[in-house]
Amino acid sequence: MMDHASAPLESASSGRPQSALRLRLLLAVLLAFGSDILLWPNPLDRSPLDWLLVVAGYVLLAVLVLDLLARYQVHDLFGVMVVAGVYGLLMGMVVNPQFALVDLPRTFLTRVMGMYSLMGAEMIGLLVALTSGGRHYRRLIAGTVVLGIAWGFWVRWFPVLDDPPSPVVGLPVMLLVGAVGLALVLAALFLARSSDTLPRNLQLSWRGWLPLVGLLLALLVYQVSQGRVPLDWLLVAALLLGGCWLILWFRQRERPLIVLDACLPVRPLSARQFAGVIALFGGLALVCYNLPLIEIETVNQQTLIGLGFTAYGLAWLPTVALVLGARHYTHQIQTRRM
Repeated sequence: MMDHASAPLESASSGRPQSALRLRLLLAVLLAFGSDILLWPNPLDRSPLDWLLVVAGYVLLAVLVLDLLARYQVHDLFGVMVVAGVYGLLMGMVVNPQFALVDLPRTFLTRVMGMYSLMGAEMIGLLVALTSGGRHYRRLIAGTVVLGIAWGFWVRWFPVLDDPPSPVVGLPVMLLVGAVGLALVLAALFLARSSDTLPRNLQLSWRGWLPLVGLLLALLVYQVSQGRVPLDWLLVAALLLGGCWLILWFRQRERPLIVLDACLPVRPLSARQFAGVIALFGGLALVCYNLPLIEIETVNQQTLIGLGFTAYGLAWLPTVALVLGARHYTHQIQTRRM
């Protein structure tokens, strides 16, 4: 039987290596769109060096996320949440700690465990929706409605209500940056349209893991040297990463259908469907950006979105652990009865 955990990308028996690279590029662009444009962590204020490091980080994390999805046969929402949690922890601690760790411990919960982890799960879902031939189009429309509304409110009010506040993001700037991001997504989707790789080809061999881990460690060393990552919180993140890996390892087994099977081979949305999604997203964002801040006591649109991030940051890991523990206990009881 083939050992899928050690199958090298270069020696895949089916599917072209270029196909795997294109899918990784598509996910990297989606992660960048979600974490830099939708969340808007002041991307226009970055130095050229920071931009170079962030782009490299998205590529490395896209490779890692696809490897974990394939290697551990992730097949349901709970597995996706764990992989997205790995993305969130590494994004916050290694790639963009100057945003994620600005006010510890608050922002570790809201931005690392909340914002980035939730965005990782949403972008994995978006990858499936964009590449599964329209089978998940209704879900994509529902997600587009939520993201369009949230993006309009978030970009308008997050900079001025953040601590410390930033200048207001003008509507032309928001629309221009959003258009550039969507154009990059469309270009990456066009390149990936003929990808016929198999999930196992997205797994790295140990020769692939060495540069991946080495480059992530190099990014981490740089961030630590800049005083952006406190060592005590680095230990907390390492423990959480270890817990996520244990969950994935514990659930690993051969499955007839996994998440990546839904988008491989790649079958992009039709041009009409993609145009409809963009029009809906942009229209809702435009309307919500121009709405005034509606406050009821101390609650407004911005605080509701922030509460959503906080709730997700608090809940996703305990929820996954509780559900999987209950499933394992139920399985043990049923086995003993038989």
